[in-house]
Amino acid sequence: MYHISTEVLVIGSGGAGLLAAIAAREAGREVLVVSKAPLGLASCTIMSNGGFRSAVGGFSQEDHVRVTMQNGLGLNEPSMVKVLAEESADAIRGLTRFGVPVKERKSGFYCHGDDLQLEGASITRPLAGHVKAMGIQAITKAVVWDFLMHDGQVFGAWGYDQIKKDFFSVTAGSMVLAAGGAGGVYSRTDNPNRITGDGYAAALRAGLELADMEFVQFYPVANADPKAPNLFIPPVAADVGLILNKDGENIVEKYGITKRPLAVQSRDSLSRAMCLEVMAGRGVNGGVMLDFTRADEEAWLQGERLFGEARVSKVRDFLERSYHVSQRPMTVLPTCHFFMGGIAADSGAHTRLPGLFAAGEVVVGLHGANRLGGNALSETVVFGARAGKAAARWARGKIPAEEVRAQAEKGAGALAAALAGNGTAGEALNSVKKLLQNLMWEKVGVIRTGEGLIRAAAEVAELTPAPRVADPDNPGQWVVALELKNMLLVAGAVIAVATARVESRGSHYRHDYPQQSTEWEVHQTVRLAGGGWAVDRVAVGELSRPQSWDS
Repeated sequence: MYHISTEVLVIGSGGAGLLAAIAAREAGREVLVVSKAPLGLASCTIMSNGGFRSAVGGFSQEDHVRVTMQNGLGLNEPSMVKVLAEESADAIRGLTRFGVPVKERKSGFYCHGDDLQLEGASITRPLAGHVKAMGIQAITKAVVWDFLMHDGQVFGAWGYDQIKKDFFSVTAGSMVLAAGGAGGVYSRTDNPNRITGDGYAAALRAGLELADMEFVQFYPVANADPKAPNLFIPPVAADVGLILNKDGENIVEKYGITKRPLAVQSRDSLSRAMCLEVMAGRGVNGGVMLDFTRADEEAWLQGERLFGEARVSKVRDFLERSYHVSQRPMTVLPTCHFFMGGIAADSGAHTRLPGLFAAGEVVVGLHGANRLGGNALSETVVFGARAGKAAARWARGKIPAEEVRAQAEKGAGALAAALAGNGTAGEALNSVKKLLQNLMWEKVGVIRTGEGLIRAAAEVAELTPAPRVADPDNPGQWVVALELKNMLLVAGAVIAVATARVESRGSHYRHDYPQQSTEWEVHQTVRLAGGGWAVDRVAVGELSRPQSWDS
């Protein structure tokens, strides 16, 4: 095991992590970034379509607050929403100093790239380049496993370095967790497959609660051809093409879905309607039809009014080249897109562990029960920078390096022992991973039932002992085993709170409890307790209350 020290440790190199690192370095701190991939790659930011929601172009701060809260269905933390609405426009414009090509549009900004499947690269590449130019060091291709704690305070983290084939520890005066969500837990996701809930799992092992983990957003229009990846189809497609079942019924009209743009403001209801049609046997080749063959020029003009002429022209060309949509309908089905739940933090990015700050998708509270399209990237910009500044202010005083390094050595030894012996071959590890992903999609996906959730909990429990490393010299096996252990832990947390919430709200749909209930206008928290899960209710407004430890 090797050891490093720094003043501020940042975990994750998506938009939030990169901006946190820049902010901390600009505040005069030594910064180290730990990432599972080269800086800016394999993050949800790079996979985004480059759209930011913000109060510009006639869309006021009050409008931003109102629409965000409406989409969140009573579970947004008001202080988080207020900060986002007030600060996002200036924060997004500020990206231009890093070379990010920000352009203003009605109700926000965009940074569109040449590749419709990797448009977020126009954000992450300039930011990663700036991080490197500032001399910020990085450990890449590494999985962070646990936080380093001393007297109740966070002083860094330890994990496994795939390149050096060794465990490592980083001691730090403060730490920013920007590790993203857990889309990789599902078999259908438009996230990179390395997004496996590592931040959530480390937080649970450190004794923190997660909140609102039942709220997993599914983006409605993704390719469902089993011979091709379930790629994100740009939102304009849902408003131009007709979404039909096998009988030719218009699903949008059938379910009375009216909020447009559909794939921006009606993600939960549209995803649900599509999956209900498939569940009822009215699907087509495992999905439903997205039909452009009946889309006349007026439909495309309507798309231009919503998204802009240049954007629609580019999307139209992409759809024709990739799917020949003028000749035949394409098959689509929702895909896991975003986790609304996560670690509680206040609007200054302070978590409930002194020394630990958090930003981006790993944090709960801003989005409520259903995220408004465009708010994710705005969140990374506002709260990523806030986290970096706060971590820089806190990173002071003596680091108990000897004590926490001994803790890391002990933890790594125990983990290695737990993963060794009676090893599972790499193929078998990947097989267990696929079993878990399919289980989560089928029983804990868009449509949920109490019976299915109970069965899912039992099946996750059966899979939990599985991760083992057959070949200790194969770093890929170590990484898959660690990720799988994290995925199983996160899956258990999602199932526990989804089972407890006996209503339907936003992205959480219980087929056996299809109505929304005022009784459930509360957050649910989940934590590890006695080998199982403890689930509690927390009032709205409590998750983002200011933390007194940094006063």
